[in-house]
Amino acid sequence: MDLSIVKKIEEGNAFDEQGKHHEAITIYLSVFNELKEVSTSFFQLEETRWVISCIFNSYFSLREYVTAKQWATDIFKCNIPDKGTSELIDLGSVCFELGENDEAYECFLKAYEKGKYRAFKEYDPKYWEFFKSKHK
Repeated sequence: MDLSIVKKIEEGNAFDEQGKHHEAITIYLSVFNELKEVSTSFFQLEETRWVISCIFNSYFSLREYVTAKQWATDIFKCNIPDKGTSELIDLGSVCFELGENDEAYECFLKAYEKGKYRAFKEYDPKYWEFFKSKHK
């Protein structure tokens, strides 16, 4: 990973942890655009996947779910590990918050198939409860 990019993302993370989500988003978007300018295959970069995840989390924290969903969808343009579940849970959670229950369930099901309950452990328990109530 490019250390200058890592430093900028971590700076954004510091703002995000302080609840300064708009400031964090400004930094993250700057990094995203910088990555886009320097690499024609920027969706293949690990840094791109990381910064998209950060952008999603900030918008989700602001409850700007429509924008968060756009980023949660865009992350699937990146290389996601075969066992990766967080991207699916993120997309499912924002769909859930938007009342898109069928889409939320499908995302949660895919995550469950990859990681069982472990996929949900770091998330609000309401998502696991929703999934369990629908999964027979």
